[in-house]
Amino acid sequence: EKVNLMENAVKIIKTERQRIIETLQKFDAFEVFDSKANFVLFDAHSSYKRVYSALSEQGISIRKLGKIGNHDGCLRVTIGTKEMNSKFLLAIRDYLG
Repeated sequence: EKVNLMENAVKIIKTERQRIIETLQKFDAFEVFDSKANFVLFDAHSSYKRVYSALSEQGISIRKLGKIGNHDGCLRVTIGTKEMNSKFLLAIRDYLG
């Protein structure tokens, strides 16, 4: 029973992670990095602080990481439920207009 719950949770995370990656890749404003974890890292370049603030104002919590290697505006979003992820993606779309 617990194994089935864990397998289902992993499947959901993988599906949602791929959905977030594919959606973010559609926006020229971001460089999205491949992930095998329960989060997605992306570079919003010089607008990362504005993206972070816009999402925060809508109650969406992401990590503002800033400079990582040659990437100056890194942000990290943790994979959540489908509903949470949809809210994040809609907020990104609205921000970019």
